Parts: sequence; structure tokens; C-alpha cells
Amino acid sequence: MRGMYPNARKPDPAIAQAWATALARSRRTYPAAVWREAVTVWAVSHSEPPTPHDIIVSAGQVIDAWQSDPRRSVDLESFRNANLRAREARGELPVGTAPESPSGGQRVEIEAGPGGKHAAGRKAWENLRAELRRRREAEAAAEKAARLEAERSAADAVEGAA
Repeated sequence: MRGMYPNARKPDPAIAQAWATALARSRRTYPAAVWREAVTVWAVSHSEPPTPHDIIVSAGQVIDAWQSDPRRSVDLESFRNANLRAREARGELPVGTAPESPSGGQRVEIEAGPGGKHAAGRKAWENLRAELRRRREAEAAAEKAARLEAERSAADAVEGAA
């Protein structure tokens, strides 16, 4: 999905929605200024139209640059804290996760859950490996049984001929 619009027209609403969906799936929450700067970063360094992935990568570069700039890093930290407070208010995070939230002055650590944030992916790979191992063992057992049966048949044929 390239971001090219002929004749400088405004984007089709369906295309704009597709971009919004793709960027939302990246699960990155950045200030609007980061996204605008990411488009600029991409535009000055590439000649072809960007994909959503290209803009997401550029946004990461912008975030890296902002974190090394004292003024921008304060803006970024304020945005992050506001985002944490909003997530607390919606019940997505425990109260006290965000700075300056009503928790009796105690911060609450966010637990990654069993196995960390990649546990589901790791579990899927483990299940896949276990299934592959079971199949290989079953194939090996079937080959061994077929070989033993062939040896018995050959031995019976030799005894019958004698």
C-alpha cells in the first residue's frame, strides 16, 4: 500500500482508513508531531512513496532523535505519562502505574505476565516443535515396524523354502 495520490488530490477515504488501520496495528503511540516528522524524514531520504512500515520505521528514528534532545525528550516523557494516565483511567493498567497518579505515592510495577511479552509466540513455537517431534517419532516407529515385518517375511520365506 503506497501513499501515492495522482494529481495532488486528497486521498480516497478508504485509502486513508487503510493507512490508519495499518499504523494502529503497529501498536505505537506517538505524539502527532512524531508522525508528521516521520513523513518528512522519509520524504527527504527516499524517492518512492512510503508504505506504512516505512513510516513506522521513520517514526522510530524520530523518537531516537527526540530522546537525545533535552527539550523534545521532556515533551516525549510528558506524552508518555499522559498516555499512561489515560490507560489507567480506562482500567487498562493498575492505578499507580503512571507518575503523579493517585496511588498513595507508591509506584506499581507492570508485570509482563507468565513468560514475558513474547510468551504466546514462544508457546506456539514449542507446540509446533513438539508436534514435529511426535511426527518424526511416529514415522521412525512405522519404518522400524515395516523393516521388522520385512525381515520376518524374508525369514519365513527362507524357512518355507528349506
